[in-house]
Amino acid sequence: MRVKVTTDWHIGAKRTAGATPASNDALGTYMLNNLKEALDPNFPHLIMGDLLDQFTIDSAALFSVYRVLQSFLTTGQELAVVRGNHDHHPRATQVSSFDLLMGILEHQFPATLTVAREVTRWRQFVLVPHLPNNDLLKIEVEKLSDVENSVIVFHANYDNNFAADSQHALNLTQEMADPLLKRGNVLTLGHEHQYRALEQRRVLILGNGVPSSVSDCLGCDAKFAAYFDGPDYELEPMVHINEVFTRVDWRNLDTYPGYQ
Repeated sequence: MRVKVTTDWHIGAKRTAGATPASNDALGTYMLNNLKEALDPNFPHLIMGDLLDQFTIDSAALFSVYRVLQSFLTTGQELAVVRGNHDHHPRATQVSSFDLLMGILEHQFPATLTVAREVTRWRQFVLVPHLPNNDLLKIEVEKLSDVENSVIVFHANYDNNFAADSQHALNLTQEMADPLLKRGNVLTLGHEHQYRALEQRRVLILGNGVPSSVSDCLGCDAKFAAYFDGPDYELEPMVHINEVFTRVDWRNLDTYPGYQ
């Protein structure tokens, strides 16, 4: 059975620049509706990290995403969720919104919900969550020396020297990726918000499922879901950017349809 994959939903996002309470509410509703639509009960679904936008999100948003995920899991379909860097903080003394949400759902749906808080094997995937630092990421990658012809999921940047010294955003280097690719694996990554496919499509940076900011709309034509059948995959557009984003000269705003 094919598996549908999305990433970086950032539910609970709040914008400040150029935003109002009404526009933030509209953004939240838009993102939740898209998540609900993406969770097609005809397919197992994998979310590759950053389901939520912050360590703690508004309780109303948390309850709303709970209802969306509960509705999907009630169908009996499988769901796997990878912990992202926005979902966790290694030095936190409180329970995150992500862990609270997942804990409740795991209690309700122990047979069909898989939460990757550590390296986890699920179907044809090896799920590598966000880790406290890049040294630990390197150690976990070295442990995957027996993995062949699989899909290895990371929540990290790909070969990004600017992220190499960051602990908030991990960096999967080319040197780390090459041995995995030589064994016939496909690498797919969450965290980066723009789609890219490299190494003859065997490295897939899927990009976030729906845009939640202006920067998410720049430099791309669409946002995608991926359908994996074994290590092979095909993409499906979920959002066409020209349908949700328009550049308008601020001097001509009063001529733009819908301006208030």
